[in-house]
Amino acid sequence: MCSSLTNPSSGFRSTTLGHFVTSNNYIPGGFPDILNCSKLEYLVLSNNYSTGPIQPHIRQLSRLRYLNMTANHFSSDILADIGRLHELRYLSLVRNEFTGTWPVEVGNLSNLEHLALAYNHRLAPSTLPKELFGALNKLKFLWMRDMNLMGGIPESFNNLSSLEHVDLSFNNLNGSIPGGMLMLNINLKISLLLNDNLFSGELPSKLGSNLSRVDRSDNRLSGPIPVGISSWVTVEEFKASNNMFSGNIPVALTSLPILSTLLLDVNQLSGQLPSEIISWKSLTALNLARNQLSDPIPKSICSLPELASLDLSENQSSGQLPSELGLFNPIALFNLSSNNITGKIPHQLEKREHESSFLNNPQLCGNLIPTVKRCSASGSGSQKLPAKYLAMIIAFPIVASVGIIHLCNLFGVRGNRDQENNHETEQKNKHEAEQKNNHETDQWMLTSFHQLNFTMDDILSSLGEDNLIGKGGCGNVYLVSVNNSGEFVAAKKIMINNRKLDKNLEKQFIAEVETLGPHTIPT
Repeated sequence: MCSSLTNPSSGFRSTTLGHFVTSNNYIPGGFPDILNCSKLEYLVLSNNYSTGPIQPHIRQLSRLRYLNMTANHFSSDILADIGRLHELRYLSLVRNEFTGTWPVEVGNLSNLEHLALAYNHRLAPSTLPKELFGALNKLKFLWMRDMNLMGGIPESFNNLSSLEHVDLSFNNLNGSIPGGMLMLNINLKISLLLNDNLFSGELPSKLGSNLSRVDRSDNRLSGPIPVGISSWVTVEEFKASNNMFSGNIPVALTSLPILSTLLLDVNQLSGQLPSEIISWKSLTALNLARNQLSDPIPKSICSLPELASLDLSENQSSGQLPSELGLFNPIALFNLSSNNITGKIPHQLEKREHESSFLNNPQLCGNLIPTVKRCSASGSGSQKLPAKYLAMIIAFPIVASVGIIHLCNLFGVRGNRDQENNHETEQKNKHEAEQKNNHETDQWMLTSFHQLNFTMDDILSSLGEDNLIGKGGCGNVYLVSVNNSGEFVAAKKIMINNRKLDKNLEKQFIAEVETLGPHTIPT
């Protein structure tokens, strides 16, 4: 560094200085007067309060390879003199207040690899001149987001055969996308971000062999999704929200093996989701909201092992939800609101965090979600409690608490008087019961009074607060779904207050079940 430097804007001289960095210091003033720094290769002025125009003497930095002026308040025109810095590899003028137009002379920087001019929206509206890309054969990174660009992309863009990242989003570019731009063949993955423009036309059947990230959201693209999209085998992220795509979703789209994100919401897609999914083993996010999809949601959606976000809201999907959807644990976020879905919500999905997921489906019902109508004892989505499911589950825990689970009237409870009598009986037989229990293995037991088609584990796994429907003197009553067809049993867990179950209480309880046995209780 030059020891005489007191203020970067005051000027300094150095014939040996190679690096000059003043970033993140919030230094005010204009562009520094860098005089006679003939060996300067690295100039970083980013994240300061620098104002005013770029000074003409920048042309003297003939050896400059790296120039970063990001996040300042530089204004006026971007000097054409920058186009004379033929050794420049890295140029970033992001987020400034430049006005006027930007120089086409930048296209002469044949060694340039990184060009970042984004967020200079005060520039006058301008097109992408064909001269810009004439000599940039080594360019890998192009960031021209929000630059007030208009018009089409010139065919000379196809000459940029080394590109790895292209971001022309949030401009007013229009017309069709050059075919050669989508067929760049290199050994590295390519990101192509063209969202929030005015592009029109249809999706191509073929892309470059290494295109991995494609964003064409918020444009005016139309037509069907081509069957040839199956050739997009390198694409990991495809976003095309808010366009005018129409027609069915082809099965070929499901063959993309490493696709992780697919956003096609706010289009005009119709028909049914593919009943067959070829791949999508890596898909984590699927958004098809606000289309015209119809017919039932297929079971194939439930076969996606990595899916964590599913949005099918505001379509015309009908029919019942596949029961497998309730067993599909990886789905953390989903939205099925504003459709024509009928029947009953799978009980595994009846959780508070899913209350908004089923809104505006008039024919859909549930028992635990307040935002949908409750399933009635008759009509669509209703179920009765068959007598064959009446059951009793008696628990002998290892240390302290003892519970008995059994089928009973939803509000049938025992009073405290029975507990007191049972306590006296227990004290008399305590010693005898303890000796007997020393020779038995403590376990949960299922005592059935009818032929059952569910197991003890089916009951125990559902004794949580979400399924609690009543409380009594002896314990709590839970509504438990026993299979995917929507049939329920009422299970009562009797709290014995740290006492072993005595024979008298067990006999009273068995008599109660036998009394209730012949009846069907509506849920």
